[in-house]
Amino acid sequence: MRPARSITLVGDPRGHPPDSPLPRDERDVVWLSLDGFPVGLRPIHPDDKSALIEGFGRLSEQTRYQRFLAPMNSLSSRQIRYLTEIDHVNHFAWVAGTRSEDGAIKGMGVARFVRLAADPDVADFAVVVADDSQDRGVGTLLVHALTAVAHDHGIVRLTALALGENRRMVSILERIGGSFTPESPGVLASQVPLPAPIDLDDETRDALIWVSKIAAHPSGR
Repeated sequence: MRPARSITLVGDPRGHPPDSPLPRDERDVVWLSLDGFPVGLRPIHPDDKSALIEGFGRLSEQTRYQRFLAPMNSLSSRQIRYLTEIDHVNHFAWVAGTRSEDGAIKGMGVARFVRLAADPDVADFAVVVADDSQDRGVGTLLVHALTAVAHDHGIVRLTALALGENRRMVSILERIGGSFTPESPGVLASQVPLPAPIDLDDETRDALIWVSKIAAHPSGR
């Protein structure tokens, strides 16, 4: 089994005043050291549409299929709105990124949960990591950050569908206590009870939850 990732808080947005001069897309970034590599997490914004389209374009055909469980050549305008215009309570999403050489933040992946209307204690979740950011622990970090927020939001169980051949995702789910049942040929349904065992210390978890609450209630900052 792969050893636990080293995840350390290195940039806490709770120290930024409301009138911080930082650009909006950096004010609520939780900067972490992931095995020594800097990764920032923040809630997705409605104005992330262009970045989402660009990020989708960087995904390989295989990665798109693993995320959507169907061939997907592009995202419709309706899908883009659905994925970015969210309430951060019943539908929450983290975006992960790192700073490129020119100083801009380069997207690395997205993880989200959507609460089930018929069973509000349960939420479906999904994660995707750009091909050039895979095998670095980004998927693990996103899932762990997502489960922390989901639990704080009152979710007691997460559900996910994954291709049986997607060993990265299956391994992540196994490490946080996920169980599996066959859903359809080649597809597994996973159930993850919360709270899940995750590699986040209390300080990191508290910073992530604080940011998630600000996203849900921006006027309360």
